[in-house]
Amino acid sequence: MANKNIQIKEREGNSWNNLYPLTLSENVFDKDGKSVEEQIVGMDNRFSSQLEQTAAQLTEPIENGLVELPRNFPELPFNVYRVGKGEYYTEATPDNVFDWSNAVEIYVGYESNTGDGFDPDEPIYWDRLRTNITNNLYSGNDLIINLTEDVMTLNSVVDFSGYNVWMRSTSNSGKSLLARVKHPDLPGLGNNGISEWVQESGVYSATQSNGHVIEDIINIKATDHEGLPIPYEKVSTLSACQAKHGTFYQNGNSAKVYCNPHKNHNIHDNMGVVITNAFHYTTSNKTFVLENVLLTTSGYKINPTNTNTKIYTFDCGFYRGYQDAFAITGAYQVFNIRSKSAYGSKDGFNYHTNNKESVAVEINCISYGNGKNKLKTSNSNATTHSNNASTAHDGMYVARFGGKYYDSEGPIIADVNNCYSINYELEVGSVTGTTTGTKAGYLFNDSVNTNRPEIVPNIIVGGSVRKGNNE
Repeated sequence: MANKNIQIKEREGNSWNNLYPLTLSENVFDKDGKSVEEQIVGMDNRFSSQLEQTAAQLTEPIENGLVELPRNFPELPFNVYRVGKGEYYTEATPDNVFDWSNAVEIYVGYESNTGDGFDPDEPIYWDRLRTNITNNLYSGNDLIINLTEDVMTLNSVVDFSGYNVWMRSTSNSGKSLLARVKHPDLPGLGNNGISEWVQESGVYSATQSNGHVIEDIINIKATDHEGLPIPYEKVSTLSACQAKHGTFYQNGNSAKVYCNPHKNHNIHDNMGVVITNAFHYTTSNKTFVLENVLLTTSGYKINPTNTNTKIYTFDCGFYRGYQDAFAITGAYQVFNIRSKSAYGSKDGFNYHTNNKESVAVEINCISYGNGKNKLKTSNSNATTHSNNASTAHDGMYVARFGGKYYDSEGPIIADVNNCYSINYELEVGSVTGTTTGTKAGYLFNDSVNTNRPEIVPNIIVGGSVRKGNNE
């Protein structure tokens, strides 16, 4: 005998009305004989129990020592310790988050050597590194990439997909800008040559050997209060450049660029930025580490393909961007440790995912100035309602420990689409006056279906209000 559904109708003139039975939840059963009402009550009890357990863990006084995450938050691959008010420490370091015993060390610098880059006295160009990887010279090995100069200019993108990679600065200053920049003291790779700045029309001008669109001016010697570059504004006329410090002007892609430097900038330290990706990383089950590297607008693309992929940044800087200063999408675990993101046209730290089991962690990170200094290009963000210092999406897990987040054009911390969000003792504040959306330190919502049916907590543990400081 078969089970069949029925439809009841009542005739009304030439048409039929659909009739539906009034069904009580206690009278509807699943194939195992359990009523809908029993299942709903059971789910409510489970959710209440989970939330009570989480609340019990997080309402204890904040003490120094090992931080114990709620039991229903994914286990991290390292421990996090509280060492003082708003101060956190992790035992994770670039050399212990992965076994690098199978790695080859490659030295990248300004010399035009055509070898493998294994000799620190014979570093290779970034573009030569790309050729070597394309030709599978390092196949079967993990890679430790040593950036030997304070400024690492380039002309092409390196695809590190399929490798475990540790990229670090070994320059004299301990920091390396990795970007396609133009300065007369740098190699003119790929027609990147440019003249010295000279006085002209009340400002300064420099002439490129080949006309590229200069999207930004960057100076890494006279920096802001957090050690990141101070933004320049691209203006539409020479007269506007003449009238305001901290601006530059270029007529289309003409060879000549004009600049009216910030008052504390030596014009001869200023470099023109041509937007080119430095690297791509689209892979699974691998580890990618960045240490003491500064990246600028559209300087990279990170799009892992499963949650066994781990991305680490240690003491890095992420500066400006058509959209976000730091952005990642795909499926992953990402750990930003003592890294800074600033002056994104949209967000500072931005996490999107196609897998709700993805995890993002920030420890002692700093983000500010987002939305306030938008790049003036056709593909840059122009919105003013929600440009956040740090934001997670799509139902993923996110945890922040310590850190400072401020001076942004929108809710400072915004975790949306039913994310599981925990925030320990953050300094948060100073929503800019130009914000047209919600003006709040924290914004959480469960908009958009993320296939996460359970109720998840959005938790703030301690913390303080911070006023902006964007001098």
